[in-house]
Amino acid sequence: AIAPGRPVGRIVQTAGDVAALRCESVESVHEHRREVVAGADVWCVEILLVDGDESWLSSTATLLEHRRERFVVRTETDLAGATETYAETEPDCVVSDFQLPAGTGLDLLAEVRSRDPDRPFVLVTGQPRETVPLDGTASLLTGFLHKRGIGGHDDLLARRIEAAVDDG
Repeated sequence: AIAPGRPVGRIVQTAGDVAALRCESVESVHEHRREVVAGADVWCVEILLVDGDESWLSSTATLLEHRRERFVVRTETDLAGATETYAETEPDCVVSDFQLPAGTGLDLLAEVRSRDPDRPFVLVTGQPRETVPLDGTASLLTGFLHKRGIGGHDDLLARRIEAAVDDG
């Protein structure tokens, strides 16, 4: 089991019951806002989001960071970049499209599982589920979502990530 998220570096500014929250990651600092709850610990959740469709990637990353202020999303567009970023950052959760340039999300899953058998990994696809060859790998996934289902329920992916990380 992994610890849920990384501790927040510090609350950097407060105004009434709202605070600017600084989630620190390896290469960047993300400013977020959240309601202050007395005595509550706040955790950042680092997510590696991988998809060859840069438009979907960008909009989904933005949506996730706006839906959950504790989410810090890194993006990659191909298998090689995703593998390298995973090794460098060890994110709390990986969300990958099945279809990637020069590989598949299942190739990335194999790489992640070789390093950490318990790391949450959600596979997304625009293809019908029956066309995705999950032979023997379905049990290695934390979740499987269809992109159309995510689009109609914009909080579905965020809730799935939270549940996976919090249960880990």
